[in-house]
Amino acid sequence: MADFESKQFNGPNDLWINAKGGIYFTDPHYKRHYWTRTGTDLSSDDVYYLPKGAKQAKRVAAGMVRQSIACQ
Repeated sequence: MADFESKQFNGPNDLWINAKGGIYFTDPHYKRHYWTRTGTDLSSDDVYYLPKGAKQAKRVAAGMVRQSIACQ
């Protein structure tokens, strides 16, 4: 999985795997020094969920600012 709705992710970062095996992950745009691209395809930093066995993630929180997944 490299994209969401045919747009490249900003840069998946934190992830959390729930008891059902699904994966929540953040997608902030923190430019990495090794990237060759200069812009983003997605216009906001969001949180996604990939259900176990699925091939496409679902956006579960939009318009976040410097999001992070905090786990207890």
